[in-house]
Amino acid sequence: MLGINFDLPERQMRSVTYMGKGPYRVWKNRLKGGAFGVWNKKYNNTETGEQWDYPEFKGYHANFYGGIINTEGQSFTVATETEDLFLRLYGAKWKTDQWHNYEPWFPKGDISFMNAIPSIGSRTQTRETTGPAGLDNIYYDYEKDPTRALRIILWFKFGDK
Repeated sequence: MLGINFDLPERQMRSVTYMGKGPYRVWKNRLKGGAFGVWNKKYNNTETGEQWDYPEFKGYHANFYGGIINTEGQSFTVATETEDLFLRLYGAKWKTDQWHNYEPWFPKGDISFMNAIPSIGSRTQTRETTGPAGLDNIYYDYEKDPTRALRIILWFKFGDK
């Protein structure tokens, strides 16, 4: 995983309106199926297969370009110049199975803006056996060339002014 994490207590979250791929969450090896648009998602604690309040709020969202985070106290706007950025909204509940195929990974913190996200396994396969997209992200820069550094540019606007 590679990105920036922020803390925002879950009890304060109300909804998010964002421009990106949605409305469903994604994993590195499960990016297909969403559509680019503006999505409004009310906070929920839905767990796939346990409840039917879709789309899930928590998880990774692809191609994030900007959005409004609506909280109990104050809303704020976030925009980015960085292409192919992922937005992470909290983390889904830890799950596993007897083979340890389905184990979601989330970084510490509550909201993240990420260049790279993890993959996930399925009922019958570990994440590593789902193909190249199921493998760990790799970033090497042995020369430490500043022009090759990964960058995330975020713009925040708090309040009405």
